Amino acid sequence: VAEQIIIGLGRSSKLSYTITRFFNIYGDFQNPIFVVPKTISNCMKNQPPLLYDSGKQTRCFTYVKDAVVAVEQLMERKSNGIFHIGSNFEHSVEEVINKTIEILNVDLSIEHINTDELYSGKYEDIYKRVPDVEKVFKEIGWRATTELSEGLSQTIKWARKNHWWLELNSDIKEY
Repeated sequence: VAEQIIIGLGRSSKLSYTITRFFNIYGDFQNPIFVVPKTISNCMKNQPPLLYDSGKQTRCFTYVKDAVVAVEQLMERKSNGIFHIGSNFEHSVEEVINKTIEILNVDLSIEHINTDELYSGKYEDIYKRVPDVEKVFKEIGWRATTELSEGLSQTIKWARKNHWWLELNSDIKEY
């Protein structure tokens, strides 16, 4: 609804507007309730990383610095429209968890969570989430360039320097 209001105001008042939709952004400062920071946080605290259901669900994880570049370029150009900000590097959630364990070089068993049991059958995950990023590419020539391994390594490097971050939501089990 908010997007439609913005578009309507833009058209009726001839105002410039840019709407961005972010897809699985991760990186420095992110609250550790989401899959990437929660996995990093758990592993760094020697707690098992959480894997929901099969872990075969796929996402296109986007390193935050790539997303910032896209937003800056869209704002500079004053591009009207709705733009998906995300990578086209598709990875399973299980792959993200295993890659994090590998980078941190920890020996932890993954804790498997059954969402049917946890949410009494009232939750259904999206199996595959891949953004269409062609519009943003056509508009500003932007594509996410940071591979998952590099983005995870940079996020872990940041987390190691910011111990306060590990205490955030330390009691929350979900992502």
